[in-house]
Amino acid sequence: MSKRFGLTLALMALFILALPAAVLADSYYTVQPGDSLWKIARSHNTTVDKLKACNGLTSDRLQIGDRLKISGNPTSSAPTGLTGVQNQVSQGGQDSAAGVYVVSSGDSLWSIARRHGMTVNELISWNGLHSDKLQPGDKLTVKKKSAGTGQPTPAPTSTPSSPVEVTTSRGIGDTNLVRDIIATANQYLGSRYRYGGSSPKGFDCSGFVMYVFSHHGFNLPHSSRSQATLGSAVSKAELQAGDLVFFKTGGSKRINHVGIFIGEGKFIHASTNRGITIDTVNSGTYNQCYCGARRVL
Repeated sequence: MSKRFGLTLALMALFILALPAAVLADSYYTVQPGDSLWKIARSHNTTVDKLKACNGLTSDRLQIGDRLKISGNPTSSAPTGLTGVQNQVSQGGQDSAAGVYVVSSGDSLWSIARRHGMTVNELISWNGLHSDKLQPGDKLTVKKKSAGTGQPTPAPTSTPSSPVEVTTSRGIGDTNLVRDIIATANQYLGSRYRYGGSSPKGFDCSGFVMYVFSHHGFNLPHSSRSQATLGSAVSKAELQAGDLVFFKTGGSKRINHVGIFIGEGKFIHASTNRGITIDTVNSGTYNQCYCGARRVL
């Protein structure tokens, strides 16, 4: 009896001692402004491939607030936060009676929001989305048009479980969204310039703007002249962070350069000589060749 009792106590002790290891097997990190998979992997003594495997990631995109598993068993699910899209599959285009829009190929949060008289953050908040990624067939609640007016009106929706806070201090768009866009842009400071480039391997000016905004649900064209036709015109005196600023450089008679205004008279852009860098709108060459700004948020 005493031997059996002793054996039972020993097994219980081993079980209790094993508990902390099991609990601590998985560790997590919450993405901060300026983070990238490479930076997080380096600071936690792991690799980008291991981070992707642990979190079921299929791209390098991160959003501030994402909760990444740093160690533990690989998973097929995306991390908690803004990288796991809430997939509501349906078919058949727009259901105006229910205030529902079914995502089609080529859609983005920005194009859908603009079509329905909404901001991107309203669209995110209304649908409780946790990502800017969309798949054809996803079903989104949108403002429906009132009978006889043709104008969008709020559709009856339930409050999302994790609503995105919407601020209106800019008048259009959301200061939180602007902050995130600028944080994304800053991640690539020092990246090299490459004509026609639109990836971290190398950017040209419009490719950089297109790439940064695509991480936040905006589908911009890869052309500075085309980008200069979007949104609404903004005077130089009324520039706000997140606005696109345009230039005619090198004596060009047409717009051939674009950057993202980040406040305090500065903008971030892809320079042919210095790669992704920050310059001042009101000084030197850029002051002389400045030709306008557009607000797309």
